[in-house]
Formats: sequence, structure tokens, C-alpha cells
Amino acid sequence: MKSLYADEAPAGMSGRDDSEAALGRLRDASRAYYGEGDSPVDDATYDRLRLAVPAWEQAHPAEVAPDSPTGLVGDGAAPAGDVAHSTRLLGLDNGRNMKEPREPRPGAEGPLAGRTVVVTGRMSGPLEALGRSEMNALIERAGGKAGSGVNSRTAYLVCAPSPSGKPSSKAVKAEEPGVTVLTPEAFAELVADHLG
Repeated sequence: MKSLYADEAPAGMSGRDDSEAALGRLRDASRAYYGEGDSPVDDATYDRLRLAVPAWEQAHPAEVAPDSPTGLVGDGAAPAGDVAHSTRLLGLDNGRNMKEPREPRPGAEGPLAGRTVVVTGRMSGPLEALGRSEMNALIERAGGKAGSGVNSRTAYLVCAPSPSGKPSSKAVKAEEPGVTVLTPEAFAELVADHLG
């Protein structure tokens, strides 16, 4: 099968024949992605096709192919049905106490007692002068482990409110159960004995 590259992909389509050809390429690429096989198009081409086909369909609703996959997940090539999860997902019936931070690792001491702490954004208050490496050192002095991203092991996220009021992506991810979000000032109080 001939590969199609971004500079060959249609930015727009002029008629039904162009639409059907682009739809065919889109289906082939989706089947290869969700199945086993090499995609006949590169990522940039797929993106252009994925934008061009629905745009053409919206502009020509009477000519949309009855089996058009553009409204389907994975253009209709993704597996359907229930997905088996290897880990039980948290829900209201199996969550833990949301007020308490995650349990510390055994043998850890200090106010952070082996808990993982992620820091994001510019610090304020007593921590304003500290950069990333100084914050990581402070976390370790207080018995914690510095993390780079919010995940299932994160106990605390230290995050200053943004001036725009829009939360950072880490703050949004920290909304998962068990992650306690602290302002820099609250974190400074928690680790006060280990500052400076």
C-alpha cells in the first residue's frame, strides 16, 4: 500500500470522489492503528484527513456516506464493549478517607514521613525565594520524596493559585482521591522546622 504524507493529504475536498477517497484512507489508517499493521499515512496526514472529512460532511450533509465512521470512536475501528481493568477503579463505595493524605512509606520520619510531594508553579510567601532544586531538598529534609508528576503515589501537591484563576493541569489531576493540595504558605507551615 502506498504511504501518503502530509503534503499529499487534502486540506479540503472538491467533491464526492475526493470525500470517498479520503474516507477510505481514514478507515485504513484507523484499522491499522487499532489493529495490527502499519498505517498507510503519517500522523500529520491522519490529522489533516480527520479534519477535512468531517468539514466536508458538515458542508455537504446530503452527500455524507451512510457508513461514514467520523462520528464513531476511532472512526469505528476501536474495540467495542466493556474494557477489563487490571485494577479496581475508585468509586464512592471503595474510596478511602479523602481528608487524610496517603499512608507514608514504612520507616520514614518527619512531617512528610516518606510521602511523595509534587511542586508546581511559582512559590509564594516563605517559599518565594526557593527554586525547584531547593524545594526538592526541603521535601527530602522533611522526610518526603519529591515527585515530578501527580500520580497514584502522590500525597501532596504544593500549588500556588494562578493569577487567572484557572487551575494547572497538575492541580486538575490532583482532584483524584487522596491527593491533598496545599498552598505554598500551608506547606511552609507543615515543614516549618526544616526551613532554612
